[in-house]
Amino acid sequence: IICFMLAFLAAWFLRLKSGIINFQPGYLSFNEYFVPIVVIIPLYLIIYYNMGLYNPYRIKSINSEMYKIFKGNLYGIIIFTVLLFIFKEIHYSRILLFLFAILCTGFSIAERILVRKILREVRKKGFNKKHILFVGGSYLTEEFMERLKDNRQWGYQVMGILDDGIPPGKSTS
Repeated sequence: IICFMLAFLAAWFLRLKSGIINFQPGYLSFNEYFVPIVVIIPLYLIIYYNMGLYNPYRIKSINSEMYKIFKGNLYGIIIFTVLLFIFKEIHYSRILLFLFAILCTGFSIAERILVRKILREVRKKGFNKKHILFVGGSYLTEEFMERLKDNRQWGYQVMGILDDGIPPGKSTS
């Protein structure tokens, strides 16, 4: 929500107050531009939820997450533009919408990268772990356990293996 609001405020400032982009005064006030944020934020939250962006991303690549953010923001700006058309809001700046889409995408990606880096460092230090108990031991179990040991930043900790072929109390590591 903070990324959406910051992106909207930055787009509004760049378009209407900075002087960087040619602006012809007299269309809408700040309040009239800001009212749609009440629609934009829930719209984007729903889109991000449906895109799976609130699911855990411990072992998924950052590229897949960035692609989903880009796609979600594209859907969001298209839907919002259609709503403006339906409600005949013709004085709403299309340049502002374009800036919002770019800034929102950039802010969301930057926020995700920052959170991902912080969580990986915390997990390397032994915090924020998910505990795993394997049921059944095989070559694949051992191979997966090795991958988990090599990638501590994923935050998984193996608690044990339940298998008829392994005697109780025997350590596999």
